[in-house]
Amino acid sequence: MGESLIGKEPDLPPYPTQQQQEPTPPPTSAVTRTRHIPNQLKDRIYQRDQGKCHYRDPKIQKSCDSTYHIEFEHKYPYSLGGEHTEDNLRLYCRNHNRFRYYGNVSNFFSGGKELL
Repeated sequence: MGESLIGKEPDLPPYPTQQQQEPTPPPTSAVTRTRHIPNQLKDRIYQRDQGKCHYRDPKIQKSCDSTYHIEFEHKYPYSLGGEHTEDNLRLYCRNHNRFRYYGNVSNFFSGGKELL
């Protein structure tokens, strides 16, 4: 019948050495994208927008002007390549930031056009 494997060592790949286990560091010239917005830029945006929500209702053109739960919002989303620049950042209250992200009923009926 078949050959018995009792008492025999299985064929395994060699155990990796410590040198093989250490990851290679990235080159020093590579620029890493980070979600961190520099504090100096945050200060400029906060002063420019006077610490208030920058949302404006597209139908009645009324500003929110809330100072509660203010967040930094990207006009062009960071996840799609938007940068941390003064032109691309603004202040939104938490509700309007979520409202813009998740959309609204009027976006559905407008054929997906951006209304905010």
